[in-house]
Amino acid sequence: MEGFFGLLKKEFWHGRDWSDWIPARFIEELGGWIGRYNTERRSDALGVRTPAEFRSALGRAA
Repeated sequence: MEGFFGLLKKEFWHGRDWSDWIPARFIEELGGWIGRYNTERRSDALGVRTPAEFRSALGRAA
């Protein structure tokens, strides 16, 4: 779990100017980042595949 939050801070939180953000925009942007993390981000633990590619490979193997 620490890896997820480290990536969240590195890729989403740090390096942004948060001074004029409103809660609704923050929630929308965070949801988009999490969506990309869960579908598009390559993971060493999944054989350098995206979660979508990994799920697809599992479906073909069954």
